[in-house]
Amino acid sequence: MKGVSSKQIEALAGHESLSTTEGYMHLAPGQAELAIALLDTPVAFAAGATGEQQPQP
Repeated sequence: MKGVSSKQIEALAGHESLSTTEGYMHLAPGQAELAIALLDTPVAFAAGATGEQQPQP
């Protein structure tokens, strides 16, 4: 998925097993594309929330 391993997605999603993550990766047609679009969409963070400088909108 766009260069992200299943194991990385497992950690980000907080799943305890890779089989749980893989179950969600096999969604209905069109859902994978939607998930990828959402992952590709930049998220606006509050300034200083992560300790890194964030771009201004």
